[in-house]
Amino acid sequence: MQTFTGTYTAIVTPFKNGKVDEHAFERLIKIEAAGMAFAVADSMQNGYAPELRGDNARFEQYRARWLGNDPASYATIWRMLADLDMQDELTRLRCPVLAIGGSLDRVRPPALVQALANAIPGARYVEIPSGHYMSVQTPDLVSDCIDEFLRTVGA
Repeated sequence: MQTFTGTYTAIVTPFKNGKVDEHAFERLIKIEAAGMAFAVADSMQNGYAPELRGDNARFEQYRARWLGNDPASYATIWRMLADLDMQDELTRLRCPVLAIGGSLDRVRPPALVQALANAIPGARYVEIPSGHYMSVQTPDLVSDCIDEFLRTVGA
């Protein structure tokens, strides 16, 4: 793990689940063999909730970009993240932290984000009406949330 020695007044971060099941690894093997199209329906249903598809052009653009992922690279990065355990590091953070949960996120439900935020001393948890790909789905909400957080911590 890389250590940063600079001074930070705020951290804005998404959190990952931290729990991986065998079904997820089986899915990765199928993605590597069959390509991203194998998992597009499931990934869009869980990550890009139908409630957030009001801007169909935005959704189709994101879906096309997701389908353009290289399956081997996608699986490699996912495995690396699945093995990443930062729980101990999270408890040692001593600067303001914002954790944003999406009420429509079926990949990383708000309860998981809130539990991770609770592990960080003084972290602030905010839930917004968004999904897993919140910076694409609701960029203005995310930006406003981050902006307010940074202003309140004097960053």
